[in-house]
Amino acid sequence: MIKGTIDRFEGGFAVVEIRAKSANFDKREELIFIHILAQNFFELPNEGDVINIESVNNKVVDADKDVISKDTLNILALLEKPVLCRISMDFEDTGAAKSRIDALADELFED
Repeated sequence: MIKGTIDRFEGGFAVVEIRAKSANFDKREELIFIHILAQNFFELPNEGDVINIESVNNKVVDADKDVISKDTLNILALLEKPVLCRISMDFEDTGAAKSRIDALADELFED
C-alpha cells in the first residue's frame, strides 16, 4: 500500500502527492506527484485527504521501506486511465494532517 495526499484537482484528475525515499544511494525523501482519473475513485476525496492506493489492475502496489521502485511508478501511472483499482480513504491520517494544519494556522494568526 502507498499513501498519498490529494493536492488539487485539475480537470478530471486528482493530483496526488506521495512522499517517498529516492531509489538512489542517498535515500533522500522526495515528493512524487501522480494523476488519478476521478472515475477511479469509488467516492471522490477532497483536497488534503489522505488516501491508500492498494492495487491497480489486480497488482498490489507497495513501497519497500518507503522507497518506490520504477516498476511501481509505472503501475501508478496507469491510474491516469480507467482501471480496476483499490483506493481507500485514510480517515485517521486525514484527521491528523488537518489537525496539524489547524494548529499551525492558529499559531501563525495569533493576536
